[in-house]
Amino acid sequence: MSNSPHNAIPCDSQPILAPKRRKSTKPPEIQTAVIAKALTGQSKSNIAKDLDITRGTVAAILNQTDIEHQVQLGRSRAISLIPRSLDVVENRLDRNDGSVAISLLRGTQVLQNQAVQVNVQNNGAMAWIQLNQAKAEQVLECPPIDTQAKSDKP
Repeated sequence: MSNSPHNAIPCDSQPILAPKRRKSTKPPEIQTAVIAKALTGQSKSNIAKDLDITRGTVAAILNQTDIEHQVQLGRSRAISLIPRSLDVVENRLDRNDGSVAISLLRGTQVLQNQAVQVNVQNNGAMAWIQLNQAKAEQVLECPPIDTQAKSDKP
């Protein structure tokens, strides 16, 4: 190892400290709104735009409350409960609990509640088909034009 100035450590150097976390001075209403939006999964940038504050302020509020860490802990706990939850669902299905069966089918999107949306789309298609059928019927109902009768007259 060479004694170049690039590798030398000064004797009077101070230890490197972690940067201080900023504490937000925003009113509690703003801080609560930031936390609520973060819990719904909104990005820091979107939260900042929605509340007309800087992204740094959003980060400071979230760091101050340690919300991201709490969310991660909650997600980890929820994931660890999946096997037990599935056991409960299976047990209730074994007892022929219809509400659990329907909830399971909806949750896995096998059974979807999109009947209204599909009907709206179908109604639009049906209206278009009926309009075209009506136009076709009007063309068929018109009496044929006798071109020879016009040419026989002087």
